Amino acid sequence: MHTTGELRLVSNVEPGPEELVFETADGVHSPGGFRTAELLLAEVVEPEPDERVLVVDGNYGVLATAMGTLARATATEGNARRATLCRRNAERNGADVDVELVADVAELNRPFDRAVYAPYPYDPVRVARWKLADALALVRPAGTVHLAAAPEDGGTRLVDAAAEWGGDPERVTRSEGVRVHRVHRPAEFASPAPPPAERYREVSDALLGEERTFVTRPGLFSPDGVDRGTRLLAETVAREATLDGARLLDIACGYGALGTALGGAATTPSLTDASRPATACAERTVRRAGLRASVHTADAADGVTGPFDLVVMNPPTHAGRGVTDDLFRGARSVLATDGRLWLVYNETLAYEDSLPFSAVEVVRREAGYTVARARG
Repeated sequence: MHTTGELRLVSNVEPGPEELVFETADGVHSPGGFRTAELLLAEVVEPEPDERVLVVDGNYGVLATAMGTLARATATEGNARRATLCRRNAERNGADVDVELVADVAELNRPFDRAVYAPYPYDPVRVARWKLADALALVRPAGTVHLAAAPEDGGTRLVDAAAEWGGDPERVTRSEGVRVHRVHRPAEFASPAPPPAERYREVSDALLGEERTFVTRPGLFSPDGVDRGTRLLAETVAREATLDGARLLDIACGYGALGTALGGAATTPSLTDASRPATACAERTVRRAGLRASVHTADAADGVTGPFDLVVMNPPTHAGRGVTDDLFRGARSVLATDGRLWLVYNETLAYEDSLPFSAVEVVRREAGYTVARARG
């Protein structure tokens, strides 16, 4: 992983380091500066040393480290890249933090004395509600969840939901538009969130001339059907590449559309993604298709060894150049000597000019997308 720098935070915890240092990277939330929501929670929440604290959405570890210097902290994260940095930063700063890579907070299934939650502003409201409900269900009766969010980031709707669930939210502080509320876990609390197994849904879409079923969930890329770029890449690879018996890797696989559509003729295709919600869907997608495939949750190509004859990729360009560069380098590292990377991207990105390969060829341009093939 290519990290982009370090952030430093003065610590007021005694005993402990005078300064906390955090590595950041593209692909985490707010890599260039500390989040107000996390800093406010670190200021107002002071657990006792023997308390068990749940940190929902650990990001790169600021809040988890702050809680772990005071008590026993567990951080959940749905992204392998962020989980790695969260774990690394907690260890670096001497904090007592377990980091769990999960699709849903409810998977922890063990009690906590309190929880803290600074929602990602890009999470769909439904997903944020699930996380808040899961956290409330995991804290002991009369325990609390401290929630920090700006109204425009869904904070108002989450506070309203907490009130609807009997959580009696009370405002603790506010700064720079972010409001911190203390939500109380009712003595009798039945989580309004569906069980984790029921947070997935099936969508049908035609791909490569066949009606297929994909398992998706809120918060994933193109959850309602196959996007144009993926469709274009699948059609091009199916027409131009040799798939029979090939060792195939779908990297940044999402819910598994490419790997499933192209993997039928391959030798035990592999699919990998940094997102645990995505790979949980991909596992269900390949199982639904009756396909023998391995699915991995890891940053870039860290979860696979290769070599592969074909690597296919619709990279998450919104995640930042550091993420896509790691994906491209990772793909190259697991390619067979005569293997090929096939990828699709918005033509304005012009990746064909900067891919870390000896030979790159543009195979197709259509509807604003470029399909390229790279080797060496």
